[in-house]
Amino acid sequence: MRVNFLTPACAATFLFMIGCGEISVPPQPNIPQPISSTVKSLRLRVAPVTQGGTFGDLMVPLQSALEDALTDLGMTPTRDPGVAEGDLVVWVGEPQWDFGTYDTQMSLRGDQGRLIDKFEYKGGSMGSNFNRHGDNAHRIAEGLAANLVSLMIASPKFVAYAKERAEARPAAAAPGENVDKKALKALMVESLREASGAAKSGDAQPPAIISDVDKPRFQSPEHPGDFAVVVGVEKYANELPEARYAERDAKSVKNTLLAMGYPERNIKLLIGDRAARSALEAYLEDWLPKNVKEGGSVFFYFSGHGSPDPASGQAYLIPFDGDPAFLDRTGYPLKRLYSSLNALKAKQVIVALDSCFSGAGGRSVLPAGTRPLVSKVSLGDAGGMGKLVVLAASAGNQISGTDDAQGHGLFTYYLLRGLNGPAASADGSVTVKGLFEYLSPKVEDEASRANRGQSPQLLIGEGASDLRLR
Repeated sequence: MRVNFLTPACAATFLFMIGCGEISVPPQPNIPQPISSTVKSLRLRVAPVTQGGTFGDLMVPLQSALEDALTDLGMTPTRDPGVAEGDLVVWVGEPQWDFGTYDTQMSLRGDQGRLIDKFEYKGGSMGSNFNRHGDNAHRIAEGLAANLVSLMIASPKFVAYAKERAEARPAAAAPGENVDKKALKALMVESLREASGAAKSGDAQPPAIISDVDKPRFQSPEHPGDFAVVVGVEKYANELPEARYAERDAKSVKNTLLAMGYPERNIKLLIGDRAARSALEAYLEDWLPKNVKEGGSVFFYFSGHGSPDPASGQAYLIPFDGDPAFLDRTGYPLKRLYSSLNALKAKQVIVALDSCFSGAGGRSVLPAGTRPLVSKVSLGDAGGMGKLVVLAASAGNQISGTDDAQGHGLFTYYLLRGLNGPAASADGSVTVKGLFEYLSPKVEDEASRANRGQSPQLLIGEGASDLRLR
């Protein structure tokens, strides 16, 4: 049974008495009519639905119901990702108690996983476990699908994306009788070559992402004795998976450090091929020791891949030219990083790591936007951290993900957002403890909504948790 989108909106939830307990079916939404031909022409793929909890009652029926809902609107859903112009990614949360409603979330993603918009609908209940059978699941799935699609159709971002894709499609034209078909073919081949060359050269770029943390909303006095090394490795020389948004992370961290009073001349930003292992060694082991004086502060930030040596269990940061197969020669050990920073004359050293050290092995197959590599490792022992204060994006057995809407690592986004004010105390200052207490639950909640775990870590040696950052 498909949902009739032309039916008027219902004011109340439908209740069906079946067995022990009630089920509730979400009411019909109002669908704006008519639907524009631009929206109808958008080819969308419903990715396999995922579900939290122990029951998978709604996964298959919800996927079918979404495809039916799109079809009822005159759209042509496709199961072929090769021809799709966008993906609908859906997650439905299992109610935590009998008669609880489902929390269903859907995101529309474009090329290369780019987030277009998110939609959330809470409704529909299976009642007690006695009601769990196919017909009930289908009724609820149809109601959820109708409401999710209605939210999407009403979204200006969705309409704008449909228009964007329509304008990007090549116009279909048949050659006329007097057209030289060989010349037309040669022109088409040349156009394809030009388009391919532009894509490879980076001329064709997706729309720029603007985040609310890219430009700090505060300014502290300059502290001449503060130094920082900021590293962002997004694309690697050795064909490793891309660490999405790592360069944007690093640039925004630099902007925030400038606002915190770190002088421009005292900040070294290493991105792209400038973030090679030799550069890390030079700035961490030569430049900082020669310049940092007693009483100053040092901030080290890294966004990119991490990996452990499976033989020793030692954790490594992976620089631009790093290769997990030759970690000893191409990686930069966390142990060495901590030792180099502890040897500085600085009064305090803050380390922030938006990377992870986990995965299924080698070239792990993990969710898009994660920063995987090999297996669980220890990020350090608080008793052996010396003067360091370390903020890490996730535990040693987890992955660190991204916030596609903001274009940043999830950890980095809330780190910067907290520094901008939400983590501040009554007097406007931000301490390490206050920052961690702000960002940790935020990251955990957002990761949980994506059906995964990510728990930031705080390691404090001799540095106090009330250490003031700004």
